[in-house]
Amino acid sequence: MIIGEELAFMDRPSVTVGGWTMIGITSPLRQFEPAMQDTQPSLKVYTPPVGPISPLHEEYARRDLANPAFRKAFLRGLRSSDDFSFKFLQLKADYGPPAGTGENIRQALLNDPALLEAEISGPRLQGRPFQIDTANGRLDTLRMLLTEASVRITGTLAVASETGLLPVADDPVFAELFAMRSSGKEYVGGTASLAPWLGLEVATAVVPDEALEKLNYTDILDYRRTAKDAYRNWFATINKWASEIDAMTPAEVAKHLPKLQSEKIAPSIIEYRSEMKAIAEKLWGDLLKTFARYPIPALSLGYVFDFSPQSFL
Repeated sequence: MIIGEELAFMDRPSVTVGGWTMIGITSPLRQFEPAMQDTQPSLKVYTPPVGPISPLHEEYARRDLANPAFRKAFLRGLRSSDDFSFKFLQLKADYGPPAGTGENIRQALLNDPALLEAEISGPRLQGRPFQIDTANGRLDTLRMLLTEASVRITGTLAVASETGLLPVADDPVFAELFAMRSSGKEYVGGTASLAPWLGLEVATAVVPDEALEKLNYTDILDYRRTAKDAYRNWFATINKWASEIDAMTPAEVAKHLPKLQSEKIAPSIIEYRSEMKAIAEKLWGDLLKTFARYPIPALSLGYVFDFSPQSFL
């Protein structure tokens, strides 16, 4: 809400794959659409592709299932995050024998080391999922969950392509999977658009994360309305930078980015940050005084070029 022009959300898609169907869910944010048509940012909820799995979805599912990095990231999400796991398994629900609860299913998958390297040829089930007492049952369960993650990502990117919106996620595992799809050599041949990464640079510099946690939606909408002219200029500037960088190969970016950052990006960030920060302090001065640190952000491009953040920043 601090940096975007439009906030877009998606319904959860219902897609049929062979003999099983993902359960679709309407986004609860649809109830707010009428009230936020003319706000800055505005809000809209989109419907991703639904119905029988399309050739596009199936091809990407095959690539995801064959990609060890995709599988590793997904299993890491199951292991480390109940929130991520809940997107695919109802952890307290009873899935019937022999599976038992969703938590039992999660633990069965995580405790089967063979699943890390087992071949998964495609998204169509070979047997029955949730039969976690057999190796083939666990493999089909993982196949189904990975396919569901793949379909959600493909649907999001399809809507983003049609609308010109930039996909983001509040879940770090989904963010990693989006970045993998946008830049991995298994999926694309060139570099991904850098506008979202450049745009995010100003966010924590204007309002620290600690302060954002204490603001409500009305506070942020008031700020965006007051700062609309500064944001209009900022959006134009970051799109110009992104166009310059997108024309480069990853090797050229590594070579030329430091100069671009020092000569153009850093001075502009300081300028826009100062303008937006002044507006924010007029609205939330007492709150922002609590958080004295306003960092000059670095370019966080690690995922885009498959570098580790530590080696790139």
